Amino acid sequence: MYQNICKYAAASCFGALVCMWVLGCGDDNELKISQGGNQSAIEQAENLDKQSYAGLEDVFLDTKNIVFAQDKITLLIFGKNNCTYCDKLKDDFKADSGIQTLLKEQFNAYYINTSYSKIHNLSFSDSTKPDSAQNLPTGELMERYVKSAMRPTPTLVFV
Repeated sequence: MYQNICKYAAASCFGALVCMWVLGCGDDNELKISQGGNQSAIEQAENLDKQSYAGLEDVFLDTKNIVFAQDKITLLIFGKNNCTYCDKLKDDFKADSGIQTLLKEQFNAYYINTSYSKIHNLSFSDSTKPDSAQNLPTGELMERYVKSAMRPTPTLVFV
């Protein structure tokens, strides 16, 4: 009898794990913007990510055009919606004017919300290279600069 209960419990746990694996932790909040369509709707959708760093618009630059300049360090902060640590990081930035000043003066800082997908135009200061300008969707941008397979957030990348 005890063995039957153990077998039933093991089968139930296995079934629950399979259900969680199949159904769980997808990016249901991710918004994908189709190519073409209503221009104002596209612009509105492209600006959704700006809401995620409200109050820091003067610190973070627009992620539509990401510039890698030689005179400043480029800081890419990858975050997402409903990320406790991302929110804590932004709250710390908002509370400390010294950090805000440092970011504005010393860095080209970008907060890239991975919950939304948009095209980022990357431009490098060394324009002699043939691929000095690139257009990447948010997912590919994160894959290029965040090498961890887990893609944790927030992730700060100094370039």
